[in-house]
Amino acid sequence: GFFHLTLNGAVTIPKAPLPNYIALEKLNSKGLDLIVANDISDESIGFESDYNSVTIIDKNGNTKQVDRSLKYEVANLILDEVLNLFD
Repeated sequence: GFFHLTLNGAVTIPKAPLPNYIALEKLNSKGLDLIVANDISDESIGFESDYNSVTIIDKNGNTKQVDRSLKYEVANLILDEVLNLFD
């Protein structure tokens, strides 16, 4: 059978001028297929909150912004993007 390993990562980014650039740099340096960038400067999302807002970036530099959503919704969108890697 055919087996393909997908490497995914996450990065927390404090308020930065180019957060997607930082995430893409990490994605490339680690050889990842996908990375999820999470801005930790907004205290209303992320840690100790039921909500989050992230940017999903694939190895081709395509981005998907996920605006403030419940964490389980964000998780489902991330899983959708992982599954899209196999199409």
